[in-house]
Order: sequence, then structure tokens, then C-alpha cells
Amino acid sequence: MGSERSAGSRAQTSVAMEILLVVVVGVTADLFFWRGFIGSGFDLISGNLGDNRLIIALHEHWYSVFAGRDSWQRPLFLFPAPNVLGFSDTTFLGSLVYSIGRILGADVYIAFQLNLIAFSLIGFFSAYVLCRRYLGMEIVPSLLGSVAFAFSTSMSFTRCVAQNVYVYLAPVLLILLCAFVRDLAAEQWRALRSGVPFAVLLAAVLFSWFNFGWFFVLFLGLAGGFSVVLEPAILWRAPTKRRLAIVAVVAFAFVVAMVPFLQTYLPVVFSGLRRSYEEALPHLLAPSQMFNFAGDLWQALGWPPVGISDLSQFSATPGVVLGVLVAGAAVLVGCARNRSGVPSLPDRVLLAVFLSILVGWLLVLDVGGVSAWWLAFQIIPGASANRVVARFQYILSLFSCLVLFYSLNRVWISGGTVTRWLIAAFALFVVAEQPASFPVDGISRREEHARLADIPAPPASAEAFFLIAADVPPAQLSSPWPFLIAQIDAMLIAERFGLPTINGYSGWSPPGWRFGLPTRQNSKYSAEVVAWVEKNGFRGRIAALDLARRQWIVRPSGLTARSSSAAW
Repeated sequence: MGSERSAGSRAQTSVAMEILLVVVVGVTADLFFWRGFIGSGFDLISGNLGDNRLIIALHEHWYSVFAGRDSWQRPLFLFPAPNVLGFSDTTFLGSLVYSIGRILGADVYIAFQLNLIAFSLIGFFSAYVLCRRYLGMEIVPSLLGSVAFAFSTSMSFTRCVAQNVYVYLAPVLLILLCAFVRDLAAEQWRALRSGVPFAVLLAAVLFSWFNFGWFFVLFLGLAGGFSVVLEPAILWRAPTKRRLAIVAVVAFAFVVAMVPFLQTYLPVVFSGLRRSYEEALPHLLAPSQMFNFAGDLWQALGWPPVGISDLSQFSATPGVVLGVLVAGAAVLVGCARNRSGVPSLPDRVLLAVFLSILVGWLLVLDVGGVSAWWLAFQIIPGASANRVVARFQYILSLFSCLVLFYSLNRVWISGGTVTRWLIAAFALFVVAEQPASFPVDGISRREEHARLADIPAPPASAEAFFLIAADVPPAQLSSPWPFLIAQIDAMLIAERFGLPTINGYSGWSPPGWRFGLPTRQNSKYSAEVVAWVEKNGFRGRIAALDLARRQWIVRPSGLTARSSSAAW
């Protein structure tokens, strides 16, 4: 009895030490990853004055929805056009963590940054659980693989366009999927405990950021297809009634959870808006961009720097790419030498994932204007909604790390001393090439507060407003951002005062919305505003905001589009 208690105590101590080690590594890596924000005294916020401020405005919309002030389907921008939430990513899941920060008293910028930090930690810890519990990897390879995924050079770029952080949910989805497949194979009803959450989370991801959800499903489809090719007998196994019942419940949960997605995006689909294949072409990768040399290690070795706008931001580092190719080739050779003719289950899964990665790389590649993406665009439902096809690389990055470090783990277990030293050196090299210190923190919280904090409350009679003059920082006048800055300023002001704005920005613009940079020099601007709202059936009072002068002007009643320009 005493020996059993002693063994149990040692096991508990071992688990506690492992948890402590994982927490220390994860938090340390996360602090280093967000060193720009922390080192600035919490002033520098990730991104630029365009995309990430748009996401802040969308998060603030959801915060107002949760507080009961707004309707989730009618955000306060691009007013009074309907269904404008479906013109872009809804960012719903990200707004949950963001809203907690707002409830606790954080301003919009700190709440936004805390949301990004929370997602990176979710990505690290869930990747570790996936490696350790579901792939059976040792502690050190699991830690290194999780760091290589969650804090990679590619993931550093996700901070510039913050909806990319939803990639950190991919390990969570895989954990739920692995648990579901395991319990479904055993015909146990407890499969619903993981299957239903997987279905609901996948639907929420699609609703929050369609690109990630779609690419994740595409990869699972590729891996499933290769699994069938490697073992065709899967198709001939008759499913039992219990398995069919479990799958039916999970499918039903997914359909129900997809209702918000359908309510938001079906009106956009029925309106006829489509992406063309030509829109995707600039966002495919040339062969020279398949390797990401943007990390600090490569800069120290004298490699030419890679700019933040370079599409190589979407590619994996050379160590990861070469490691995956070697690991895949080793599995292929091992399968070819298998005397039984049937690869083991781990080898089949590893090979299916490896082949799916190769197909993924092929899909995002553009060789002299020719790309396999054209075929995907033509035949796969939903492909036309994806403009930045290279974002598929974020999904491929996760699976590449899993294949690489799982393979290193296998060789480590079976290899000798020299082999283990070589494996350890290569694994550390892969992790060392990830950190990158390129500038991604381009929003000054103090400057934004100073620029937008002293706007007076709008007139009580106003039912909507528009910017008649912008207040773009002088340093940004020669940048590509003045139009975006002005439009997103209006969105943030609308959320602050709960007053709809005709201004706004999204992935698409409503039909007939063609407003440029608001300036007093544009004598036709206010007339175009009145024509726009009257065309959309709005007859209420509109206020004009001269942001440069901090002045509100209310439109007189009965004003028509022809006489409007003189009234402001």
C-alpha cells in the first residue's frame, strides 16, 4: 500500500513539474514575442492605422451588442446600407476576449492587444496538449514544436492583420477532432462530448473568419482523401447504427451553429458579389517566396532583409520546409520497404498529412502566371471568397510543425547518441530561426487618444453622421492610409457615441457607396452623402463632423441633395 502511495505521489509530482515547465516556457516565449508592446510601456499596439483599427472597430461593435446597445446584424457603419457585416470578417470569437477586457476597464487598444496575447497563449498551450496527449510525443519535442508554431516568424506577421490570430485555434479544433475520432471508433456516446464542441467551434470560426475556417476544412478534406487512397478498405466498412447516430447529432449541431453565418453571408451571396480569380493572383507565392528568411537569425547571417509587405511573410522558415520534406521522404521510403505492404496507422496518417502539405504548397504557388489555385477556384465551393490565398500557409505551418517534430521525436526515441545530438541541434536551429524583430507595432495608443479623445458629443437631434473633413496625422498624408484612417475614425466615433455613420470600411463596399477622403475642398461630397441616404430610404437628420475643427453641423430639415452642399 505504501509503495503504491509513493508511486502515486511521484506521478503527481512529475505531472506538476511538467505543468510548471510548460507554463514557464510558454509565458517566457510569449513575453518575448510581445516585447514591442511591453517595452513601449503598453503604448505601441500591433498593426498599422488601417486593418487592425478596423478590427478594433468590429470588436467594439460586438462589445456594444453584448451590452445590449446594438443589433449584431446592423453595425453602425456604412449606414443605412443593409447586411454590411457580411462584407468582411465578423471577428466574433476575438470580440469575446476583447469584451472581457473592456468590461474590466481596459480601453479599446489595450483590450485589443490583450486579445491577441490571449490567442497566442491558447495556440501554444493547445499545441502542446495536442503533441503530448494525442500524438504521444516526449516533453522536449512537444515544447519545441509548440514554440515553433505559436511564436514563428509567420505568426509574427499575423499581428499586422489581427484576424489571422484565429489560426491559433487550429490545435484546439484538432484536439476535439482527435478525441471525437477516437471515441467514435470505439462506438462510445462520449464522442459527443468532443464532437459537438468541434462542430460548434468550427461554425464559430467560419463565422468569425471565413478564410481560416475554409482553409482548415480544405486541409482536412485533403488529408481524408489521401487516407482513403492509402487504405481504400475504409470505404467498404459498413458504419454501425450507433456511429451513424453520433455523426448525425454532431452534424445537426454544426447546422444549428451555422445559422448566424448563413444569416450574415447569404444576403451577400445572393447580391451577386464575387471575387475573381484575377484578384487572387497577386496573393500567390513565387517559388522564391516559399522560404521565409525574415527571422533575426537569418538577418544576423547576412541574408537580405524581407519587407513586411513581402508575400514571403506567409511562408515557413527554411528549417521547417526542408525538415518536412526530409521527414516525408523518410516515411515514403519506410512505407516502400514495408514487407507487409500495408503501412502502419501512424505512418498512414503521417503520410496523408505530408501529402496534403505538398498539395497545399502547390495550391499557393504561382510559376510564371500558372497556378493550381485556378483549378481549386473553379471546382471547390467557397474558394472564390478567398482573396489572399497565401494565408493557407498559416494552416500549413501548423501541420508542418506537427510533421517535423513528430518525426524528430520518433528518430530521437529510436536513435543512438550521435543521432540524438544531431536531432537536438536541428530542432534548436528550427526554433532559433523563428524570432523576428521587424516593426509590426505601428499604432501609438497615446497618439490615438490625443487625436480622437476631445471630440464633443454630437447634437441630440442627429440620427446619423458623416465626416465632412478628416484629421489625418501629418506623417500619414503621404502613406497609403489617409482614406482608411478617416473611414475607420468615423467607425470608432460611431461606436463611442452610438450614432450611425455613413462612412466606414469593409472588404466590399455597398452598391453605390463611392466616398473618398473627406475634405472641405470637395464641394460635391455632402451632396453625394444626401443622395446616398435618400437612395437607401433614410429621411432623418444627418450631422456633419468636421474632425479637423472638432465641430458638428446638423443638416436642416427638408434639405435636398441639390441644395445640400451649401448647408454645411
